[in-house]
Amino acid sequence: MATKTDILRIKLETDGSGKVKASLAGVGSGLEQVDLKSIRANASAQILKATIAGLAGAAGLGLLVRSSLKSVDALAKTSDKLGTTTEALAGLRYAAELSGVSSNTLDMALQRMTRRLSEAAAGTGEAKGALRELGLDAQALAAMAPDQAFAKISGAMENVSTQGEKVRLAFKLFDSEGVALVNTLALGEEGLSNMAAEADALGIAVTRLDASKVEAANDAMTRAGGLLDGIGNQLAIESAPFLDALVDGFVDAAVEAGGMSNFIGAAMDNVIGAVGFVADAFRGLEVVWGLLKVGFAEVQNFILSGLADLDASLAEVINKIPGIDYVPSSDLQTWAKDASLSLKVAKFQLADLANAEMPSENFKRWANSVKYEAQRAAESVAAVKPGASSTPLLGGENPERAGIGGASPATGDVFGPTGDMLDAYKASLQKRQAVKPLNVWTLFCTKVTLLPPWAYGQYAPRQGWHSHAAGAANA
Repeated sequence: MATKTDILRIKLETDGSGKVKASLAGVGSGLEQVDLKSIRANASAQILKATIAGLAGAAGLGLLVRSSLKSVDALAKTSDKLGTTTEALAGLRYAAELSGVSSNTLDMALQRMTRRLSEAAAGTGEAKGALRELGLDAQALAAMAPDQAFAKISGAMENVSTQGEKVRLAFKLFDSEGVALVNTLALGEEGLSNMAAEADALGIAVTRLDASKVEAANDAMTRAGGLLDGIGNQLAIESAPFLDALVDGFVDAAVEAGGMSNFIGAAMDNVIGAVGFVADAFRGLEVVWGLLKVGFAEVQNFILSGLADLDASLAEVINKIPGIDYVPSSDLQTWAKDASLSLKVAKFQLADLANAEMPSENFKRWANSVKYEAQRAAESVAAVKPGASSTPLLGGENPERAGIGGASPATGDVFGPTGDMLDAYKASLQKRQAVKPLNVWTLFCTKVTLLPPWAYGQYAPRQGWHSHAAGAANA
C-alpha cells in the first residue's frame, strides 16, 4: 500500500515526430510540491559522499594491499629459512597471535628450537635433558619439519603437571622466547591443528605458489625503487659540478664585496631599487592619468565655455529687438565656470605631480633611516654589555649622524655614498624647495598651451594650488 509521500505518477506522451515526452501526471495527497533544487542538492550531496567514500576506500585498500605484500613476502622467506611450509608457519603464527605471542617471537623461538633439536640429536646442548624428561626422541624431532616438531613438543607438555616445570622446560627448548610460548604450547596438538585449519579457512594461510607471486611483486617494487634511487643518484652526480660552481660564485661574490654582510647589503639595495622602480612606474601611470584628466577637462571647458559665450551673445542680439527680454541661462554660465575651475585644478594637480619627488627616492631615504635607527638601537644595547667597545660605530660625539663609513674603517659605508644622512635629507629638502618646474614640463606646457606662462613660470609645487585655482576661476 502506498503512503502519502510515495505516490508519484509520470505521464509519457509522444509528439508528432515520435519523440517521447514525460510530465508529472499526479502526486499523492501528502506530496504537495516537488522542490527540484532540493532534489539536485541532495543528489549532489550523495554523489560527493560516494566520491569521498570511494577515495577513502581506494586509499584504505591500497594500504591493505601494501601491508599484505610485506607480510606474505616475510612469511615466504621465513618459512624457507626454517625449512617449513608457508601454510604451516601461517597456522602457527595465527595460534601464537591468539595466545598473545607476536609473529616475530614465534619465528625466533622456532629458529632456536631447530638449532637446539639438532644439538640434542648429536647428544649435546640445552634441550637434551628437557627432551628426555618429556619422553621425546631428539633424533626423530630433528628430522621433522619445525611445525611438526613444535606440535609434538606441545602434546608432550600436556603431561607436565606444574606451570613452573612447563616454564623451565620451554626455556630449555626455546630459550627466552619459550616463556612467552607457554600459553601457545598449552593448546596441544589438536588445538594447533584446529588453529591451522581456521587460518586456512580465513585465507591467512597461503600456498608457496601464491607467496611466490607476492615475492615477485615485491621484487618488482624494489627494483622500481632502485630505479628511482639510481635516477636521483645520477641527477646528483650530474648537477654536482654546477652546484659547486654556483656556490663558488656566491663565495667569490661575497669575498669581492668585502664579506657576506656587504654582499647581502648590496642585494638588499638591489631589492630596494627594484621596489622603487615599480613605485616610479606607478607614478608614471598617475602622470598619464593626470594628462587624460587635463585633456577631458580641456574639451569640457571648450564646449561649455563656447556654449555660454554663444548664449550670452545671442541674448545681447535678441534683446535689441523691442519687446523681447531674453535672459541668458544661469545654469549654463555656472557649468562653464565649473568647467573652467576643473580645468585649472587638473592642470595644477598635474604640475604638482610632475614636479614631486619620485617615490624611489623617498623609499631609499626611508630604508636608510630604518637601518640607521636599527644600528643606533643595537649600539645602545651593546654599550651596556661587558667588554663593549667604547667607541660607537655611529660616532660618540653626534649620535644623530649616519655617516658610518667615516666613524669606523671596519664597518664600511652602510648607507652608501650619502655620508651624513641628516645633512643629505636637509639638502634634498632645500633642493626640492628651490627647484623650478622641470624643463620637460615647461616645454610641454609651452607647446600644448595647457597652462598660462604665469602658472609654470612662477608657481611653486605643492603650495596652495587649490586656492590659486579657485581664485583664478572666481576672477
